[in-house]
Amino acid sequence: MRRFKAVRYVWVKRGLYKASVDQDRVDDQLRCFQSVIVPAEFGDPGQTVATRARVSLVAPIVGMGADGLLSPLDACARLRLDPARPRVYVQLGAGNINGIADVQVRVVCTLQQRGYQVVVGQSPISLRPVPSDEADREIVDYPNSRYFAAFDFAVLAAGYNSVCEAVALNLPAIFLPNHATQADDQTLRASMAARMGPCEVVPDFSEAALLEAIQKLQQRIEAGEVFSVPDANGAAQAAALLIGRRS
Repeated sequence: MRRFKAVRYVWVKRGLYKASVDQDRVDDQLRCFQSVIVPAEFGDPGQTVATRARVSLVAPIVGMGADGLLSPLDACARLRLDPARPRVYVQLGAGNINGIADVQVRVVCTLQQRGYQVVVGQSPISLRPVPSDEADREIVDYPNSRYFAAFDFAVLAAGYNSVCEAVALNLPAIFLPNHATQADDQTLRASMAARMGPCEVVPDFSEAALLEAIQKLQQRIEAGEVFSVPDANGAAQAAALLIGRRS
């Protein structure tokens, strides 16, 4: 960055850090950028980072709006799923930080034993993708979220994109936080989302814990619980900030 001083640098930075993160180091990193854009978290009452100089807080950023969703029947047809049988989407992250293969197999098999059709979404940024031979279908697409209307619920890691997409697109979910991240507080993110609508958190995975979460989630779905969130998408706000800083 120091070699190209004519270039203006902008950091689009998550704000939900673990308590163990060295904030002095973060402050040093912030000073390397002309501006910092922090996308908010669903369920977070406020982030003090936005009060710092050169830092702008925008609404949660979601890669696709509800208008991009395929209809349930169209999504099922494209994925070759039986619309008369229950369906679950599984995406446990890229596996670049932690190995996900073992847990993924156990999740898929547990769901299939309960009668669900299972579609596994492979991350396009995975450095070591492991095929899911057990799943009914496997997709490597972007955005996978356009298929969300096909599913009764999802089992997801609790990364920023996964949580924001599930909440914004009203997909009930069971979150399995990745504890191996150095900075990203996935447990807190999932817990905040669980207070907003139909999702459950499994902090420490086991088949029994997953089955319990499925039962609780089904009760919330059958009770008619849905996510209630503002329509604002921080992507447009962030783009406006970037365009404004170029002029």
